[in-house]
Amino acid sequence: MQNSSNEIHFEFLNENDYPLWDSFVESSPQGTFFNGTRWAKLLSKIFGRPFRIIAAKNNGQISTGMLLFEHSRFGYRLSTNMPFYPYSGPLFAVPGDEKRRKTIARRMENSEALATFLAAHFDFYQFRSHFSFTDLRAFQWTGHQLQPHYTYLLPLSGDGGHEANFSQSVRRKYRKLQEQGAQIITSVDPDTIGKLYGLSYSYHGISPPVSEKKIGALVREISGWPETFIRAVEINNSIKACRVIITSGASAFDCIAGSDHSDADASTWLLVRMLEELSGKCTKFDFLGAGHPQIEQFKRGFGGELKCGFEVENIPGFPLNSLLMLQRYKTRKRRGL
Repeated sequence: MQNSSNEIHFEFLNENDYPLWDSFVESSPQGTFFNGTRWAKLLSKIFGRPFRIIAAKNNGQISTGMLLFEHSRFGYRLSTNMPFYPYSGPLFAVPGDEKRRKTIARRMENSEALATFLAAHFDFYQFRSHFSFTDLRAFQWTGHQLQPHYTYLLPLSGDGGHEANFSQSVRRKYRKLQEQGAQIITSVDPDTIGKLYGLSYSYHGISPPVSEKKIGALVREISGWPETFIRAVEINNSIKACRVIITSGASAFDCIAGSDHSDADASTWLLVRMLEELSGKCTKFDFLGAGHPQIEQFKRGFGGELKCGFEVENIPGFPLNSLLMLQRYKTRKRRGL
């Protein structure tokens, strides 16, 4: 905890503090559904990695923190990015009644203390910052690597005003599928979603980052959650594309998508219809990434605002740095980048 001399102390929280953490996530400007312990427990179950929560407290309340997943490899302690955990960077408390320069200084001090804590407990770590927090100078100035990480954020309006941002291509594809009698399906087998997910990546010449089996397992777990919004498009009694969207408060997140690409316009039609449904209860739709040229082009057509966060990682010494460089090369080759 922070003491009267403003010294900042980070610590690992225990399970008794999880309700406090979840409350902090809900109030933090950087907090999302994915930062909560409910989602973290599910990812741990599916991918077999335990999660830890790091936090600094002030008067018993969390002022700064982050949830991360840890694992061991090559005999080193690591915390690397997890699938379906898009914003893994630090979260900060809502600024109080203070001047802007004070908020900037306070967040920078907390970031410096967090970087020191991470370096003391992990041989290598990386995280993706939320696009609402871009002042990562404390990490940059302490030798961390920063790479931009993009997404599109589409404002939604109940009167359908967001459709004015759609490209002509999106409109044309939607009309075409309407004429072909496309239908929305609300009950979709999780294994079918996993299969379409894999086919979608294969179509672009990319190895899927997650196996079809694990996608099916994840969807099976969340299909009954009130936050989960699953739809598919059916044409001539055949499912052509599917999408899984997570809703939380006023936000909707594009979590999983797949298509067999036998009809290239099916994904466009489906997303237009889902956005139409979502616009009555959500005010913004986060595409959760725009990092691959072909996939980015699809998402850009819906007219969202480009947002930029950063992927941050420390620079480990030899030989771990060489091992990680080799692993990164293999990953990029698998993803077609």
